Amino acid sequence: HVKMIVVEDSCIMFNSTFRTQALDIIHRSPSRSQRVFMTTATTFTLADIKRILTPNANIVLTDVHMSAGLELFYTLVEKEELKLNSLCELYKASDMGKSIIFCDNGERVYWLTDKLSTLFENIDVFSLHSMTNQSERHEIVKTFWQSSNPAIIVTTDSFAAVLSFKPVKYSIHFDLPYKKEDYHDRICCCGGYGSSGTVINILTRNQLYDLGLLERYFRIQSKELPVSINHDFR
Repeated sequence: HVKMIVVEDSCIMFNSTFRTQALDIIHRSPSRSQRVFMTTATTFTLADIKRILTPNANIVLTDVHMSAGLELFYTLVEKEELKLNSLCELYKASDMGKSIIFCDNGERVYWLTDKLSTLFENIDVFSLHSMTNQSERHEIVKTFWQSSNPAIIVTTDSFAAVLSFKPVKYSIHFDLPYKKEDYHDRICCCGGYGSSGTVINILTRNQLYDLGLLERYFRIQSKELPVSINHDFR
């Protein structure tokens, strides 16, 4: 009796570990049911799914929910190996409160979590990635918010949207995403739905061009982080 299926964040759903489940649900639904794919960025993946799987689907490009109180910065390092040093300087110089750090993959998440846990005994550091099961995710997020100490979640894109309804103070890109929709979801972890927040991109010089492409798409612009980092970036 299902008349309509709406897939929210469909670019993520069809490009992640959720893909099999999402496609299975669509396959099991009546062929006459309407399919709506919601997305903040158009990709070839959605066009292929619409053409091959479900020709009667509508692709809806939704508005980007970024707050006017969002501030964006970038800081440059000479080589990839110096990103950890730059990240540590941020946490030493400023009260980061509850923050989230994005990495490319699970291996990178574990490596950075281990480094930060060793370097900062007064900060609670948690790790999440696409293979973390639902019960673990729930417990980690609960502990993260209940912690009386400054706390960090080191994670991959698959977890970004979960925090958007209770935004953190800082969102840090240790690894810059390649997809527009991933960048949007990361930003919304601290600057979505009317909240204020700060996004910091840690980049090598050759990644500055990639950041420019992402930000021109969303019509936003980062400022270079001041050399002398103080308590409040603003």
